[in-house]
Amino acid sequence: MAARRLTVAAFHEETGWRLGEEALAPLRASAPEDMAIVVVRSHRELLETLPETTHLVGVSAAAQTLREHAPKLQWVQLLSASAESLTTLGPLLAAGVRVTSSQRARAPQAAEHALLLTLALCRRLSEAVDLQRAHTWATSRLAADVRDLFSSCVGVVHLGPVGATIARTMATLGCETLAVGAESLNEEDAANLAKVEKGPLRALDELLARSDVVIATPPLALRPGPTLDRAAFESMKASAFLVDVSRPHVVDESALFQALRKEKVAGAALDAVERAPLPADHPLWTMPTVLLTPSLAGVSPSFWQRAVTLAAENLRRVTQGQPLLDEVQAPAATAAPTG
Repeated sequence: MAARRLTVAAFHEETGWRLGEEALAPLRASAPEDMAIVVVRSHRELLETLPETTHLVGVSAAAQTLREHAPKLQWVQLLSASAESLTTLGPLLAAGVRVTSSQRARAPQAAEHALLLTLALCRRLSEAVDLQRAHTWATSRLAADVRDLFSSCVGVVHLGPVGATIARTMATLGCETLAVGAESLNEEDAANLAKVEKGPLRALDELLARSDVVIATPPLALRPGPTLDRAAFESMKASAFLVDVSRPHVVDESALFQALRKEKVAGAALDAVERAPLPADHPLWTMPTVLLTPSLAGVSPSFWQRAVTLAAENLRRVTQGQPLLDEVQAPAATAAPTG
């Protein structure tokens, strides 16, 4: 058997941060005995070790760089949501490299954040905070626009690990829950969504037409353009809210702005924007129907523990020829040829 090398590239060169040795224990426990493990702490060290790397966790280099400098690469475990794009991963997927995301490690906190944003819109929390700062007690002013989440229809766009966790949460709260993108579900996740009305992504228009709240979540299947564009917002109820806990470019920001301005969508809570940080002069800052949070949906003090546990499980699976968790799916035109 050819020599196998696992390279762990979990560092931030500018701040000096790197994943501690104790946190790496699950990876060392899952690695086969014949697999060498190299931990790198800089881009220079990563480039030096790539030629012999067969398995990579972390990724702090462009996919094109990996394809050019890592000819033996077989599998990549992403730890960053920002790397999950067709532009970034296309060269790797086209070369037949298997890629897994860390969505499952972000799913619990993303579900909490989606629920928070949904309730904030329904219960007019942003306006209540503004009135608090003005020392104004205005029950009647807010009460007319308060909505119930319970028994409303919630549509979840993309059933990756994040979307599945959000859909299960909303169904448990008594919402009529719809979800599209069931093609991405594995059997275990599908079994946990018995109360969710699931369909393929092509059923998106029906979901948008029925939903009181639409929640955009990150897909596992990469797409060349936004899922929610001008046509999507035309399909939504004018009374509906949009909650975005996905990643940049899943939602067409310009189309959303126009839909909000023309009152084709009642309001939006956005944790993902096309350009972060959002420019100070961007009109979304001052729109009264918009609530913004600065990419907090994936933040958790337990993230690295969950992410390394997921990476270790996928390392065990990939070296034993078992199905991987959260494997990124390429569009048909990008997938490597078979046969």
